Amino acid sequence: MDTLESCLNLMERGCYMASIDLENAYHSVPIHSEYTKFLKFKIDDQLYKYLVLPQGYRHSPRIFTKLTKPIISHLHERGILCSLYIDDLYIQGSDFADCQQKVEYASSVLKSLGFDISPKSALTPSQEIHHLGFILNSEHMTVTLRGDKREHVETLINKVLLTPMITVRTLAQTVGTLIACFPAIEYGQLYNRHLEILKINSLKTVYDFERLILLSEEAMSDLKWWRNDGPKSKKSLVKEKPRATIKSDSSGYAWGAVINNTHSGGVIALLMVCGAMMKGRST
Repeated sequence: MDTLESCLNLMERGCYMASIDLENAYHSVPIHSEYTKFLKFKIDDQLYKYLVLPQGYRHSPRIFTKLTKPIISHLHERGILCSLYIDDLYIQGSDFADCQQKVEYASSVLKSLGFDISPKSALTPSQEIHHLGFILNSEHMTVTLRGDKREHVETLINKVLLTPMITVRTLAQTVGTLIACFPAIEYGQLYNRHLEILKINSLKTVYDFERLILLSEEAMSDLKWWRNDGPKSKKSLVKEKPRATIKSDSSGYAWGAVINNTHSGGVIALLMVCGAMMKGRST
């Protein structure tokens, strides 16, 4: 399944972009009459059943993506740079006219297959578009959070910071929200580690999402960074050549690291290794 990263990998400086939003996309997929009996539900003693692919059913995204793969393959064969995430189609062209032509063709194909184009679609090619909750800008090659998404993140963080103790579920939801912002937040992953560690450790002791926990100082510091700097930042899609490349790895017995062409490493517990080897020989 394509994601926002798929669009960012396609972007080139100065390209023109558009976004086609399919309206009620799942409801355009009929369910065979033999299987509608599995999609029944009752409200106030009234029985209902879905005749189309339900919104909210956990397998719906995967089913819909599989159904639309041949459409995307056809567009690719026509030389159209595009990426589909559920019901949002990203289209890219080298200039305004090129992108406009591709949008018109893709729209005609989708309509011929019974899909409706939402009025929310950004059909006019531009070097800056709103797509999947983010703002993509090909002139400056940046990606930023959309205004409403930024406000949601700030409100959530302020609410968490005002409460001395929160449930593990609230922490998990906060972590999930921040992870979803990573494509637009430079260094966002660096300021999520302590929150993630706290969540994992809290569930290790007692697997209870409703348990109250106290935020650590490190977790509070991460949240304050997100409140003060995170959502306001822009992420550049043009990466400078790194001054140094660092690789490291470790196990229970040894560690190693490489910085450019300089290697280093060592044994963590030589006695443990020798003991394990001797034990293995004796058995």
